Amino acid sequence: MDGQSVADTAAQFANDANAKLKEMSDKTAASVANAAETARAIADRTRAAGVEAGARINQAAEQGGEALRDLSKRGSEWTRYLSETAAAHPIPALLIAAAGGYALARIMPR
Repeated sequence: MDGQSVADTAAQFANDANAKLKEMSDKTAASVANAAETARAIADRTRAAGVEAGARINQAAEQGGEALRDLSKRGSEWTRYLSETAAAHPIPALLIAAAGGYALARIMPR
């Protein structure tokens, strides 16, 4: 081999290596771009799920508050009813309370 053919072979080798490096660089850049796009899509879905979960939690809290207000109202109505009934009929109320206390005393361990 003469000097010119060695230089040509080296130049060809360098060109081939350069082409391979560019191809690998392009593939890597495409992979990175795909990974970034996937990460953005996952972040968007996660953000949307978080917003939806927050809305559902707020809705559940509102429903729970309504249920508690309803129970409180019913409890107040029952208390008023029992107070009025006990005031109107004190002897039966006393007998019922005594029977309830006796029943509780019987079932509770000593």
